[in-house]
Amino acid sequence: MTISSDVFTQPNPVTSTFTINSQEAITSVAIFNVLGQQVINETPDTLNVVVDFSNLTAGLYMANIATQNGSKTVKVIKK
Repeated sequence: MTISSDVFTQPNPVTSTFTINSQEAITSVAIFNVLGQQVINETPDTLNVVVDFSNLTAGLYMANIATQNGSKTVKVIKK
């Protein structure tokens, strides 16, 4: 199941930290590079998550955000 209206992300493009806010608990956040390699994996189980992008190189990433009711994938640009 896909969730869309319950998850909000900012900023995009990101320089150092990427913030995710949700109306329901975020169970996992997985960040993938353009090659499909998972570069970050977190299991916060909270409503608000701050993901540290500072160690990642500039480029395009995909963030897969999951809650108990579904998941959402967003494109994230790292400057």
